[in-house]
Amino acid sequence: LARLMCHDDAEHTVGKAYVNRMWGHFMGYGFTRPIDDMGPHNPASHPELLDRLTDEFVKSGYDTKQLARWICNTEAYNLTSQFNRNNEIDAPSAGEVPLFSHMYVKTMQAEQLYDSLLVATAAHRSGAGSFDKAEEQRERWLRDFLRIFGGNEEDEPTLFSGSIPQALLMMNGPLVDKATSAEPGSYLNSVLSDSRLRNDPARVRSLFVSALGRNPTASELTRLKKTMATSPTPLAAYQDLYWALLNSNEFIVNH
Repeated sequence: LARLMCHDDAEHTVGKAYVNRMWGHFMGYGFTRPIDDMGPHNPASHPELLDRLTDEFVKSGYDTKQLARWICNTEAYNLTSQFNRNNEIDAPSAGEVPLFSHMYVKTMQAEQLYDSLLVATAAHRSGAGSFDKAEEQRERWLRDFLRIFGGNEEDEPTLFSGSIPQALLMMNGPLVDKATSAEPGSYLNSVLSDSRLRNDPARVRSLFVSALGRNPTASELTRLKKTMATSPTPLAAYQDLYWALLNSNEFIVNH
């Protein structure tokens, strides 16, 4: 089917549509809006870039991995998501044409969020026992995610939009409950039982790196020290902190 679609395609229509999709996947916005509406009636925002990427993609034999490398190695993809005086007008979420002068904050798809929770917390290994039981838990949680997000394994992935069912799933669903438990096998358990992490700041840093990929700021450490001191038990303090990190915008969105 792929060969038939690309055969005798002098205008590289298939390649151009695929490049547009891939650019939109990584950058948050494609060269056209909507992304699947391409043609003379809806010109691309950056036609020269789209044409160059398409030409190289076709020359590579429609090498998807190579296309991903090209996009991810662009200066645009590696820019910060922070606004400044030079890029504050670049706001496609407000209807403007995307200029790609900074990275746009992107909401995770349901399965991306699900996978991120497992990678960050090792929830599927928390008290699961055997490998088979851990896999059963993973499959059960994935079905819950797909059901709450209104899709299934064959549908187009759906985004986390913050609806009430989605928010409740993240706040007190079975996956998050396991993710913040201190049962053997969980990441939280490994942090609390690690002899190298003997004090609160070291443990807090480990949870921040696991969930957000960064260390806490000095201000955050100061505030957390006061907040955690009011918790009924040290374990409850760490569980509440980890829960808050996993439910934060910084964890849920790709920025």
